[in-house]
Order: sequence, then structure tokens, then C-alpha cells
Amino acid sequence: MQRPDKKIINRVFNEAKKIKQGKNYLTNLIDIALDLPLISLTDHFFVEGPIAEWLVQTAGLRHEELQAYAEPVFDEFVLHYKDKILLHTNNHNELVECHLWGCFLDSSSLPNDPFVKSQKNGKFLNLWVSYADKPKILHLWQGWVTITVNEKKQFVAYVSPTPGCKDLWGDALKGMNDLAKAITERSQLIWYYAKYGDKHIVEVVPTKPKAPKKSALHKNRPWTTASGPHILFLDRMPTTQKEGTGTHASPKPHRRRGHWKTLNHPRFRHHPQYQQKIYVKPSFVGPRQTTYEGNIYRLVQPLEDSAGMQSFTGTIPEKKKNDQETHPR
Repeated sequence: MQRPDKKIINRVFNEAKKIKQGKNYLTNLIDIALDLPLISLTDHFFVEGPIAEWLVQTAGLRHEELQAYAEPVFDEFVLHYKDKILLHTNNHNELVECHLWGCFLDSSSLPNDPFVKSQKNGKFLNLWVSYADKPKILHLWQGWVTITVNEKKQFVAYVSPTPGCKDLWGDALKGMNDLAKAITERSQLIWYYAKYGDKHIVEVVPTKPKAPKKSALHKNRPWTTASGPHILFLDRMPTTQKEGTGTHASPKPHRRRGHWKTLNHPRFRHHPQYQQKIYVKPSFVGPRQTTYEGNIYRLVQPLEDSAGMQSFTGTIPEKKKNDQETHPR
């Protein structure tokens, strides 16, 4: 399976080679990212894709009945997607199309970075953005991101750019900060969907190991030796199994959707939510792993408790009065 973010990785890698200062730092980040789970959603704009559609039809209608948080399925990961962004300029609002590629890391992956050491909560984000009208230009944002719940039980992202990022963008920093917030909030929507949605997260890795990173091929084309799994959302596992017949035929591996039910049976009369609606979590029927067309498909179960969210949440920082409204292009 070819990496769907191959083009942007190639461009990032070539941009890094042009930089005199910080070249090794950026190429090291790329190497780390290529070994992480990749979530690539470029078949649709995120706001028009199946995840957004499900959220509007389901979670959006019952937000007060569901948890505000869903724990990250992965501690570190890469999120690659395309979206439509409304940019607020001094003169007018403009809807633009862009690709976003973000690598979310724990502090342990960057032990020698003084900025990372100074942070206590959240994830370090390395974000690259390209706009559809200027596809050859890449915009870089780096910094610390956290996510929390506001008084309306909605999750909101907060960002802290690195000093170098502040110097790079100057008065236009506000726009890049907004993009960093957007990808952070999108990631939380993905974990929400993974836990309650109508499809399930499956990681895909090739059955044959990749070439070693020290090869000459890796030097110029690092994506060819990437070992990170590709993450898919599937309603059933791929299988070569024929349709079963008879009453004892094994069912094909598939996702059993979550649903709402009312506890009105007499056996639940002592339950604290008796005669109330409760949400029955999705489940999976069949084997959790299968091999298909040279790849291993492995089911990934979302966490059942909130412990995994602690490293991604933080306190709400005070809003600066001098926030700029300019967005870079």
C-alpha cells in the first residue's frame, strides 16, 4: 500500500534540505513521523466527509448525552487531510481549500528541545499547510497544542507556537495559530468518531518488512521505508471468506453499530437509568486481525476510560488582547 501523503512528505523533505539552519531537526521530525500511525482523509473535504456527516446526524443531535471527550487512540500520530477554511481578513471573509499535514508528538520524542521541556501538558505539533491556489508553497507551524472542555461542554484547542514560529510569521501568526487549532480539534473529532461512530479504526501494515533506513533509497525517498501503519475506517474487515449458508455459518467480520435504547425491561428496575435512554457502544463481530492482498489488517480498540486523555488536555490559557486578525496565504 503506497503512502497517501507521499507527495507532501516529498515536498517537506525537499524544503528541509534547502534550510541551512535547522535542517537536521526537520529531517529528524520527518523520520519520526514516518514511523507513526498515519490517518489520511483526502477523499473528501473534512467538512463534507463521512465523519463530519455522522457527527451532524448523530452526535450533534445528542451532544449533551455523550461524553465531551474521547480518548486518543494513539499517543503519537500523523493526521493528513484536506479541508475548506474560512479566513478572516481585514477586508472580507474568504473560503479557501487547503491540505494539512500534522505530526503530533509527546515530549519524550524530542528530549533535547528546550521549548518542549518547558511545556507540561499536551502534544508538540509539527504542521505543514498548502493552499489549493498556491500548491507549490508550504507553510510551517510548530508549537505546543492542548485541548479542553469549555462551559458549553465543547472541546476547544489552545496553541503555543515556538519562538522561531513567532519570528517567522510575525503579524500573520494568528492565521497559522488558527490552522493549528483546527487540526487539533479535527483530531479530537476523529477519536470521537472512532469510539462512537458507525465504522471502526483498523491499522494496515505490509506483511513483508520495509527496506532498512540506512539504505541509499531512504536518503532521497524516506517515505519508501516508512514503518508506521496506515489507519483506515472500515465497517467490516476485508476477507476472502465466501458467503456462509445455514444457521451455523460464521459471520463476516463487521462493525456492530452503536445505538440508543430505553431501559424499560423489569430486570433493569434497580438501575439508576431505568426507563431512560442509554447509549450502547459499538462492538465488533469476528476476528480482530486478518491478512488480505499482502497487508495485515488489525482492529484497534478505543480506550474505555479517560486516562489516555490526560496528556492531551490542559488548563485554558488567558486570551491576549492584541490577537491579530491577519491570516497568511
